[in-house]
Amino acid sequence: MLISFIRTITIYALLMLAMRLMGKRQLGDLQPGELIITIIISDLAAIPITDTGIPLLQGLIPLITLVICELTVSAISLRSMGFRRRALGSPIVVIDNGTVVQQNLLRLRFTLDDLLGEVRGCGCASFADVAFAIVETDGSFSVIAADPSAPPPETLPRMVVCDGKIDKNELSSAGINEDALLEAINAKRLTLKNVFYCFCLADNEFEIVGKERG
Repeated sequence: MLISFIRTITIYALLMLAMRLMGKRQLGDLQPGELIITIIISDLAAIPITDTGIPLLQGLIPLITLVICELTVSAISLRSMGFRRRALGSPIVVIDNGTVVQQNLLRLRFTLDDLLGEVRGCGCASFADVAFAIVETDGSFSVIAADPSAPPPETLPRMVVCDGKIDKNELSSAGINEDALLEAINAKRLTLKNVFYCFCLADNEFEIVGKERG
């Protein structure tokens, strides 16, 4: 019994450390890969706790390996926008100025009942009350309600620069060229690598925020 107690405490401490290392988002909305890792870790952790015939170290090695894999993928995702897009996907617009984007709805295998339920859950009575609705990369649903007292925005603001790198897909969707973007960045007396993020707004205006100097 004492051996089981010690093994359980050891694995509990390791899992607490693993959750801290993998970040607070593990406790909130999970990306598909993060959800898989969390499920596998919970299953693997139960084996050395319940089966005292397995050496403790042998039970810990798979857990440590999975944590290292998750940290490696997270580090690559931070540095490579292309890898992040392939591994995590991109946000998908399902309502654009009150109009349901039917192709994207089919792509996500969303029914109209599913969509309406999400819209109502965000405080809008119908699709016409929504300026934009977006399914985020973690599967969560974001709604930007239309303002009855103001005309709807012509386009969805798009983040065309993320951590010093141009997102060419978003740039193309915004309908602007790279030269215009770089000119706007230079006008702020910044270089591309020093831009933390940049949104393309209506009328080809930009919201540019530089990186903090640390």
